[in-house]
Amino acid sequence: KQMPPNWGGVCLPIRTTQQTLGVMSVSVPSGREFSKDDIRLLATLSEMTGAALQRMQLHEQTVHRLEQLYALRAVDQAISSSRDMRLTLNVLLTHTISQLKVDAADVILLNPDSNLLELVGGRGFHTLLPESVRLNDSFAMHAIMEHRLISARDVEIINQYPHFWKLWKEEEFVCYWCIPLIVKGEVKGALEVYCRKMFISDSEWLEFFEALAGQAAIAIDNTQLFQ
Repeated sequence: KQMPPNWGGVCLPIRTTQQTLGVMSVSVPSGREFSKDDIRLLATLSEMTGAALQRMQLHEQTVHRLEQLYALRAVDQAISSSRDMRLTLNVLLTHTISQLKVDAADVILLNPDSNLLELVGGRGFHTLLPESVRLNDSFAMHAIMEHRLISARDVEIINQYPHFWKLWKEEEFVCYWCIPLIVKGEVKGALEVYCRKMFISDSEWLEFFEALAGQAAIAIDNTQLFQ
């Protein structure tokens, strides 16, 4: 921000112990000069501002962590209290969307006999998802076959998979992540999440995504063992 014509002033950094958050800018008419006491006072104010902003950040992080713990607890309770896999996974998908701040999510189950990926739960979609897709025709194949988390934004790669490309265009997605659901070394399926606005994931986001995938894998395995 520029100062008005014929005005002067000072700029001081607003810092926390880890980073610089911004700048405090104070403008005065050009005929006035800042004294040393003024500068010391402004420096103190910028330090107080940085400390206040840091406390706000820490509070927000604490609240966010508590919300994540509550979500995992709610999913755990659903797993332990119900043998209905679809009901349990719908609880998980609800928390997946709210905590990861994504627009849509689904769980697909791998049928090793038919080599099909079968839809067992979905939330946030505007169109009807296919009940099943051949593994080789699904973009999720990469996560399942390679036992790793994958993401996608590159249209040139996505449009090589007609079913996935059709969903991508109709839903107006721009970001996608998929993580395999693995129990005792065996892939049970995959958890997929989608965004309609550009989003960059960080390590905390990915860590919680992996925790949700672990819960989904347990829910599927428990139901299969019970059956």
